[in-house]
Amino acid sequence: MLRFFCITCVFLFFNCQSNFLDNNSSKPKIIVGVVVDQMRYDYLTRLSNKFS
Repeated sequence: MLRFFCITCVFLFFNCQSNFLDNNSSKPKIIVGVVVDQMRYDYLTRLSNKFS
């Protein structure tokens, strides 16, 4: 478990460094996913025009 934690920390460290080196001034993007547990199927068909 300690080995996995150390490898994850090293990976995150190098990943963050590469992001700082990129001087690309493009706008950041975000993706949001929503999961609804036990949502009935008829809600999907009835409210489909409200989904994007």
